[in-house]
Amino acid sequence: MKGMVTATQAAKKIGCSTATVSRWAKVLGFQLKYGNSLLLTEKQVKKIESTWKRGSGNPNFGKKDD
Repeated sequence: MKGMVTATQAAKKIGCSTATVSRWAKVLGFQLKYGNSLLLTEKQVKKIESTWKRGSGNPNFGKKDD
């Protein structure tokens, strides 16, 4: 689909694993699937990148803001 990237492509761009992209996409409500592939817009990729904290483990994963 034009203007969309897969979770694998997003992970390479961000510098994390595909599983990390998929987890954050689910938390953020980005669930467009095409077959078995998760598709994301560039805006969604940027949101995942800005939300994801680099490093080993993430104590903020899934944490709701007050």
